[in-house]
Amino acid sequence: MTTREKILSLLLLALIVMGATLSDNAIWNAIFDETEKALKITVVHESFPEVDEIALTGTLTVGGATALNGGLAMDGTAFTVTNTSGNVATEGTLTVDSTATITGLLTANGGILSDSGAFSVADTSGDVITTGTLQAVGLTSLNGGLEIDSPAFTVADTSGNVATTGTLTVGGATRLDGVVYLLQGYTYYRQTAGADTNGDWRTFTNHSGIYIQHRESNAWVTKFEVE
Repeated sequence: MTTREKILSLLLLALIVMGATLSDNAIWNAIFDETEKALKITVVHESFPEVDEIALTGTLTVGGATALNGGLAMDGTAFTVTNTSGNVATEGTLTVDSTATITGLLTANGGILSDSGAFSVADTSGDVITTGTLQAVGLTSLNGGLEIDSPAFTVADTSGNVATTGTLTVGGATRLDGVVYLLQGYTYYRQTAGADTNGDWRTFTNHSGIYIQHRESNAWVTKFEVE
């Protein structure tokens, strides 16, 4: 018996029970859209065990809730929903246009890529790259050292040595417990930052000695020197 014959027999039985009399074609036209090649009604296996399965080559449109209590499989293993557990697996791409809320553990064993490289987590190594701002509210531990615009600013691993090729500006007090090395030939220590102003003091060192100077009449005047 063909699928069409099974469905017609089932519906005829139901209509006979209800006292209705319709021809086979009238019943078929009522349940099947020839243009769309789609069924117009739902056949429930629990109510009519005579129908073991329904196979469609067209579209099935369901207006109400659909219960698939044995799981779901599409194209073999391309997309599956496991019976009982509800585990979902897909071998293709999952596209979500709206917000996705994940309350459990997220396992991304192939890496993560957001907005074509704006944020990425590399597969295997776990290297993280972001082209935007990274904000950390809590403690940040960088146990392998730190490197910014190498070698513009670095903090060495293990030793913690800090090196900068730019200017280091300190707004508060500076405490240097170890030896201080000044490697430039000429070094100035200003009392205040900014333009030279009459009344300012500075210390000045070069290969000849150490000088303490005072700003007077728009010129630096040496008040003390050690050669």
